Amino acid sequence: MTAIQIQGMKAFQANRCNGCHSGAMFSDYQLHVLSVPDNGKLPTDAGANSTYAFRTAGLRNVSLTAPYMHSGVLGSLNQVFDFYDRIGDRHSENIHVADDKLDGKLRHINNNDRDAIIQFLNALTDTNFDKTIPASVPSNLRVGGNL
Repeated sequence: MTAIQIQGMKAFQANRCNGCHSGAMFSDYQLHVLSVPDNGKLPTDAGANSTYAFRTAGLRNVSLTAPYMHSGVLGSLNQVFDFYDRIGDRHSENIHVADDKLDGKLRHINNNDRDAIIQFLNALTDTNFDKTIPASVPSNLRVGGNL
C-alpha cells in the first residue's frame, strides 16, 4: 500500500470504522439501523423485521460497487461520508426511524481523515475479480447488478 493508504488504514481504525467493517470482508455481518433514506424509486424496504436494520456491507471492491447503501441512494463514497457525518449525532435521515433507534456504534468521522480513508478503501479493490453474473442464486432472488 502507498503511504496515504496506510495513513487511511490507521484513520479507519482510529475513527472506529472497523467496529462494524471488520474481518476479511470488512463486515461484521450484523444488522444495524442507520436511517438510510428511501430512494423514492423503489418500494420502501423496511429492512429486517421492519426495523430499517440492514446487514453491514463488506468493503472489498467497494470502489467498484456504487451506488451505495441498501437502496443505492448514495452515489459516491464522499456522499457516504457526508451521510455518516449527518447521522453521527443520532439524527435520523429516514422519517420511519426515530433518532433513539439509530445504532449505538455510529460515530462522526474526522473530515480531515476522509481522503486518506477513501484511498485505503481503494486499496481493497481487486480489478481482476470474477465479474461473471450467475444465471441464478441459491436464494432464488432476481439476479441483477452492474458489474
